[in-house]
Amino acid sequence: MGLYNYRWFLAFIGLHFVITIYGFVVGMGIFYGIIEEKQLLGAKFINNLTGETVTADWMFIFNWIMYHENALSFVVLLCAVCSVMLFFFFVYHMWMIKNGLTTNEKVKFGQAKYYIERSKSFLEEWLRIR
Repeated sequence: MGLYNYRWFLAFIGLHFVITIYGFVVGMGIFYGIIEEKQLLGAKFINNLTGETVTADWMFIFNWIMYHENALSFVVLLCAVCSVMLFFFFVYHMWMIKNGLTTNEKVKFGQAKYYIERSKSFLEEWLRIR
């Protein structure tokens, strides 16, 4: 990112972070509504293989939701993962601003440091052999 583009870039990242958090919260609200509507918290299920009666716990409910609402589950999980990544990406760019760097400078300084270290080790080896 260039020096004068940072505010727009950070606004872009921040807005997408807020949108993904919103998607996650709304999706969790929908899941809660499904759990309440179908009364899954106290439900009892029968295992078809063993005939055993199983009381639904949170892991069972999670698996039930993932099976019956797989598209929504995917979107909610995607929103959760993307919001975490966007948050750390935003923090990283704020750290670069604090240190007075642009993305371009950070990349070029990293490359320059790598080539200097590589050249230094090459010259030290060359002088040792010589």
